[in-house]
Amino acid sequence: MTMNTTGSSLPPGAEWEPDPHAASMTYLGAIWRRTCTEGSQVAMIAADHHLDSDGRVARGVILAFADHAVGSAGIARFGVTQVTIELEVRFIDTAGPGELIEGIGDLIGAAEDGDIVFLAGRISANGRLIATSQGLWKRVKPL
Repeated sequence: MTMNTTGSSLPPGAEWEPDPHAASMTYLGAIWRRTCTEGSQVAMIAADHHLDSDGRVARGVILAFADHAVGSAGIARFGVTQVTIELEVRFIDTAGPGELIEGIGDLIGAAEDGDIVFLAGRISANGRLIATSQGLWKRVKPL
C-alpha cells in the first residue's frame, strides 16, 4: 500500500510506503521507503527518544539507521535477506528532534558468486549530509 504523506512530517507530495524490512528496527519508529532515481531511499523522523543528553540524535541511532538504509540497497537489488559483516560510518554532522533523516545506499560491487556485496551510502537530515557509510553484507537464506 502506497501512502501519500501530504500533511505529515514527510516531504509533501512524496510517495512513501512503510518499509517491510524494518520490523526489527522498532526503536527507530516508523521507517518509510520509496524508489528514487538513485535507488531505494528510506526515511525516519527524529523523535525525542532518539536524542542524547545534548538534545541531538544519538550517534548510535544514526549508525543503526545507516545499517538499515545502506543494507536496503542490497535488498532492493537482490530481493533477499542479508546480514551485515562490516560497517564503517563517518559522522559529519548531527541531527535534531523533528528532523527528517533520509538514507540512500548504492551497490558498489559483489563477490563473483554474489553472496557478499559491498555497499555504500549517505545519511542526511533535512537535506544536510550527516554521515557516510560503507560495508560488506552477506546474502543469507531465509529461515
